[in-house]
Amino acid sequence: MFPSRRQVLASLGGALGIGLSGCLSAGSDGSSPSPGATSPDRPRTTVRGTDENTISTGTRTPAVPITDPEACPNEPRVPTPNSEPADIDPIPDPPESFDDSTVLSYVKAYEFAYKRREWSGYGEGIPEFHLSMTTEATAVGEYAVLVTAGFAMAHGRVDLGDGTPYGYFDGARYTFAYLVTEDAVWRAEQSLAGAPSGDPPDPRSEGTLLQCFDE
Repeated sequence: MFPSRRQVLASLGGALGIGLSGCLSAGSDGSSPSPGATSPDRPRTTVRGTDENTISTGTRTPAVPITDPEACPNEPRVPTPNSEPADIDPIPDPPESFDDSTVLSYVKAYEFAYKRREWSGYGEGIPEFHLSMTTEATAVGEYAVLVTAGFAMAHGRVDLGDGTPYGYFDGARYTFAYLVTEDAVWRAEQSLAGAPSGDPPDPRSEGTLLQCFDE
């Protein structure tokens, strides 16, 4: 069982000699949480996963927002499907642990469910949907993981409704990032056309609070 948020914040603040403050919420004035200070460098270890996934555990930073309960949505802030395809994926349950690989798998499932809903109204239906992405997970606190994707793109097959065989589609390329803590999950997205460097946005300052977890 995880320690409470109060215990986590107290231990982080005591160890680093700083206080944590700030919160993110949808519809706020756009102010970002205090970035705090960066902890001393720690040995970096990198484990390369299969296919396009890279998991990195590096320097910890206390720049983790504190969740304001009043900002928590009643339901996850995800696109509303224009149709309800039978195969639409559910929003995943919160990760059971905070090792990088577990959170990375959670974010990949969340992003797939998010984009599948976003594309649900395209054509007469999408019999085949894929989401390609290159991802990296980095711990930014004892119970906080930042997952970034330098590249992501939806693609698959679409029913155009004109009697022809299913056509193929490629979505616009984009970059995204998630911050997952024991309390909540934030998401930020940016078109690669607007981010030529490919740097993902920071969900702590540019993101939307998608969902809060029950304590």
